[in-house]
Amino acid sequence: MNSKNLKTFKTAVQKILLGLSDYKPKIVYSPNKDYIGYDIIFQRKGLKHYSFHIWAIGKWSEHYDEENPNEITFFGFHFNHIDKIRPSSAYIKEESKLEYLDSFIRDIKYVLDGIRSNSKTYYNYSRLGKISNKPAWKTYYPDKWFYFYNPKRDYALNYLLPNIVFFILYICSLFDKYIDSKRILCNRDIQKWNDHTKWYDCKFGFPITSEDEDVIYEKWLFYSEYPSKLLKKKATFNVYPIIGKTDIEIKKGLFSGIYYEED
Repeated sequence: MNSKNLKTFKTAVQKILLGLSDYKPKIVYSPNKDYIGYDIIFQRKGLKHYSFHIWAIGKWSEHYDEENPNEITFFGFHFNHIDKIRPSSAYIKEESKLEYLDSFIRDIKYVLDGIRSNSKTYYNYSRLGKISNKPAWKTYYPDKWFYFYNPKRDYALNYLLPNIVFFILYICSLFDKYIDSKRILCNRDIQKWNDHTKWYDCKFGFPITSEDEDVIYEKWLFYSEYPSKLLKKKATFNVYPIIGKTDIEIKKGLFSGIYYEED
């Protein structure tokens, strides 16, 4: 978005937020070169569990839905329902041309008042995209369980369990004359995708101090193939023969590992 359009967009958002001041809006993220939009929360009762966003859309945004006319959109999600933050993923949504901001503000107020006065209906609408007669607790509590249980399950399967297996293998390596336990690779990487999802990447490498192919194959089975199958490849276990290798080759080798074709 060029500087002129960005200034127009910011002025429009300021007017919108001023018109919504009774709902106590708080900007948590503002536009930058990579993101044309505002992330907003409202601090009034009944709205604190929702994330709202104001985006410029259309050709003027140079960012989203550029085939359509210049508009501004207000959309939101209950925190339990955030997948991708974009207008097309939201069921709670209002759009307007810039010249109709006053009526746009009234439409937004109608939505916010609806959420506050009928939270169960809007909770289902945020999730399903339609008004449902289904009691909200039948969707709310399963959602809460999903977001409570899944991160813990992912942590257990993708981080805790691989590290327990690694610890057992490490203890074994201390008594294994063909493994240099002092040079074992142990790399744990955790990246956060959103409030509910993390990505775990555990990689372990065991240096083999033998040039005997039978020994190398045996250690590959024990320290690489078996633990990988046990954990269904949720973590990486490698082995690498280090005799005659430089430090750089060993480091790369422990990351990439060696593999054997199964008969």
